[in-house]
Amino acid sequence: MRSLLCALLVLVMVICIVPVPAVSAASPEDRLEDFNKEIYDFLKTQIKAVASGERTSTEFQISAPDGVLKWTKAELGVSAIVSGGSFTQEALNAASAKFNEVFDFKKVNNTLVAELPYDLYWYDKTKGISMTFSFGGNSNEIKITSIVFKFAVSQDYANSTYQTNPTKIAAANSVVSTAKAIVAKHAGKTDLEKLAAYKDEICQMVAYNHTAADNDATPYGNPWQLINVFDGDTTTNVVCEGYAKAFKYLCDLTDFETDVECHLVDGYMQGGTGAGGHMWNVVTLEGKNYLVDVTNSDT
Repeated sequence: MRSLLCALLVLVMVICIVPVPAVSAASPEDRLEDFNKEIYDFLKTQIKAVASGERTSTEFQISAPDGVLKWTKAELGVSAIVSGGSFTQEALNAASAKFNEVFDFKKVNNTLVAELPYDLYWYDKTKGISMTFSFGGNSNEIKITSIVFKFAVSQDYANSTYQTNPTKIAAANSVVSTAKAIVAKHAGKTDLEKLAAYKDEICQMVAYNHTAADNDATPYGNPWQLINVFDGDTTTNVVCEGYAKAFKYLCDLTDFETDVECHLVDGYMQGGTGAGGHMWNVVTLEGKNYLVDVTNSDT
């Protein structure tokens, strides 16, 4: 939402100085460990390949690492793994439960969305990701041999549910040069000046998309993505998610003088007619955290 936010939260520089507890500058992906990090790195590589147009399928299959996803009958707590030449449903259910103990699907998914503001422009997060397994083993043990992830494609970039349209993907990729040009334009400024300049640039290029925000029937797609910010078309606008992603993307492209971190925050805004779901940024600059709300900085 865009409307009223307490004036105290929007200063002239619109890098809102609000008391926020100090946090580690480590990114969400740095907090992933072991199998979660392995799956995250694999999916990140595949997602980037889709975003760049190197692949059109959004169905990704990975072989399970040896020894990580296999369990004996005793470990599963089942009476039998195999019956009548097939895996028992009891064993399959128990193996799936064990997998969920090893793999935090929600955490990996949230990290991908938080860390890839550009590369997931084609992804329809309202339809989500499906995950299926292939099983192997014998009467003594069962193991997951491979995992398939299917990412739904938004209608703005889809040939089918799990297939992108190369022409539309190529058009989307043209915005990368625009974003890089903005970063280059402000390269000689201080870190704080760069951040303020990025806010100004975004507000000049785009307006708030009230049509998408006020109509619950609007399909999830470009109004929520940063593509509409950098495409040079004044008729394609965004809601708060697009503003926040655009700001993070510019930060991600920047070589800052100090240790600057920019994060996406998905939550709720209170007050005035703007109360409701919202997305903004938290920036760590010189050891302090700042709330940055580019949406509410746009007149």
